[in-house]
Parts: sequence; structure tokens; C-alpha cells
Amino acid sequence: VLRFYAYWNDTDNLFGECRRYVIHYYLADGTLEIREVYEKNDGRDPFPLMVGRRRFPKSMKNSTGESLTAVVKPTLL
Repeated sequence: VLRFYAYWNDTDNLFGECRRYVIHYYLADGTLEIREVYEKNDGRDPFPLMVGRRRFPKSMKNSTGESLTAVVKPTLL
């Protein structure tokens, strides 16, 4: 399992906020799941799965919208 930490910065919108996620990529079968990280007393229902474990396309075909960008910041543990 590969684990990636991500965040969605929506602070440009009214009432937007920065949300944190953990992305798990399972090497055995090529599936992916996305879990939201909740803070204590943040006022949200603790339903951690944003997207359940499933296969995702590796390339976007006929995409008309904006592409997603990723900023990678290495962290030493």
C-alpha cells in the first residue's frame, strides 16, 4: 500500500476551507481510496471515506475541464 497525504484548498471561495485527505493506492490490484482526515470537534460527521476503494482510470480521455495539479512536498519521517 502506498500512502499519500493531500489537501484541498478551497479558501478562495466564500466559506471555503482547507481539508486534508489520505490517499491509499493498493499495489496488489491497482485500486485507490480517498479518506478525509477530521479534526476533533470540527462540527462534521465522522464519515471518513470520501471515495471507497475502486479502480480509477490512469489517464483522462476527452477531458474538457481544467486539469488537476499536485504539489509534492517531501517529508522526512
